Amino acid sequence: MDRLIDMGIDGFQGFQEREAGMDLGSLAKMKSIAGKKLILFGSIFVVFTLPFGTPEEVKKDVERCIDVAAESSGFFLAPTSTVGPEVPKENIYAMYEHTKEYGKGKY
Repeated sequence: MDRLIDMGIDGFQGFQEREAGMDLGSLAKMKSIAGKKLILFGSIFVVFTLPFGTPEEVKKDVERCIDVAAESSGFFLAPTSTVGPEVPKENIYAMYEHTKEYGKGKY
């Protein structure tokens, strides 16, 4: 990641934390070469949480992402990748609704 930032990259989208051994909190603390916050899109897990978790587990993942990334980066909560047909609609609704509730006025 350091090398990408040194090349001028100032944001990341769709990175798969668990699958790639990355850490959202560490990324959120990094700065661009211009010293600005990185722009991050993620990081609700589409391999684990969204397709196989419960709505409550999805809500916990929403809270995790907001808590570790929203204050220190230009953060957009989103799935790590494509939401496939195996994802229960209840989990998509839980992600969307809880993001609105939990993130409202937080940062």
